[in-house]
Amino acid sequence: MDLLKKIVRIFSLSAFFLIILLNNTNAAVQVPYIEMEFLPGDDSVNLTSSIFSTLQIKGHATSAMTDTLTQVDITDLPFELTTIFNPNLSVSDGSGGFIHTAIAGTLNIDNGNALIATLINIELNSTSNNSHTLNADVLFSSGNLVLPGVTEGRFESVFTGPAPSLDFSYFASGNETLSASIGPLLVEQIDLITIPVPGALFLFMSSLIGLFRFNKIAS
Repeated sequence: MDLLKKIVRIFSLSAFFLIILLNNTNAAVQVPYIEMEFLPGDDSVNLTSSIFSTLQIKGHATSAMTDTLTQVDITDLPFELTTIFNPNLSVSDGSGGFIHTAIAGTLNIDNGNALIATLINIELNSTSNNSHTLNADVLFSSGNLVLPGVTEGRFESVFTGPAPSLDFSYFASGNETLSASIGPLLVEQIDLITIPVPGALFLFMSSLIGLFRFNKIAS
């Protein structure tokens, strides 16, 4: 009887920790992941307000973190994130900032060629020190960055802007900075930063000329 109780207890504890593990699968961005930022000339943050507020973030994916925790530069890929908020659902965080819950969201990289994804459980936290976080769970739809057999991931970001307000008017300054990541993704499908073809050709021709001169002097 005691043995049966121990078995039941062990099973119950195992099930408990398994549930915790499953519920926290997307608690953080998993490697390998893509990192994104605003580059000069990017449209950055835009807002359209009416009954619902549409928040758009446009920038570039510029680097990646491999599964061996190695950061690599990649060929810049444009990305666009769109979220729809209901301002009536916004609440104060009690310290001068606001918490906004989105009702829908999408994200694409390289105009959908690299990734098309749906954002769920979206939360925007605007703090009183002009730093904002936008985090969401991700459902991968299509694109050459989607890992085989992986359908879910995580998006997390921090960006700066003017002082927060409930009506989202602070997102229109054009002076924002962004640090964002999304994963896990098949980062091997992205081109690494390489020497451009004209530059590589120039180096190759320079080497040939140098070798020719060396052989001429030697003879």
